[in-house]
Amino acid sequence: MQRTMTIVGNIVILLTSYLTTPFAFSEEWQLEKSQKPIQVFSRDISNPQKKSLYKEILAVTTVKASPVALLNVLNDIKRAPQWIDNCIEVKIIANPEPQTKLVQSTFSAPWPLHKRDMLTKSITHFQDQQIVIDITDAGDTLPTEKNTVRMTDIQGRWTITPMTEGNIEIRYQGTGNPAGNIPIWLANKVLIDSTFITFKNLSSIITEEMYQHSEITH
Repeated sequence: MQRTMTIVGNIVILLTSYLTTPFAFSEEWQLEKSQKPIQVFSRDISNPQKKSLYKEILAVTTVKASPVALLNVLNDIKRAPQWIDNCIEVKIIANPEPQTKLVQSTFSAPWPLHKRDMLTKSITHFQDQQIVIDITDAGDTLPTEKNTVRMTDIQGRWTITPMTEGNIEIRYQGTGNPAGNIPIWLANKVLIDSTFITFKNLSSIITEEMYQHSEITH
């Protein structure tokens, strides 16, 4: 059961690569988990047409790394399973423009759950001194494979901001629906812990020397 809960959280948060503005009808952020320098927040998203929705997540950390390091980690898709728990693989389906990618991410799941996948469109922007990656759902781009449940309503944003002394702030804000027969309360509960673990893994891998220079492309 614990492994099932962990997978639910992991597949919701992938980094994927994740809307461009704060989501509408949102409540105030609540701090859920903190261990310097990582903080994880959540908030409800009110919608008059639905009584209960998946929470929106916000994770923030500071690391000593180059501003392009996160781009390089995300582009190094072969290593995605090393820092995203239960990730089977990440594939770049299309790269229609230099800063636009269609990405498919697949995740394992214990019996009796089917494995999950998500299709997202990510667009990288360079705004002033920040690097911003906006992510939107592209689940209708390809048919779902047999014995696979497609996640829905994926949306989010990565923001990389240079700080002093060679540090950068990494901020991820996003939400999504793991789909299938997973209770909303369970997905929301596990999402917080899984986001924290993923950010902890990211904080380690992103400092590697190979990611500090020119952007890796595939």
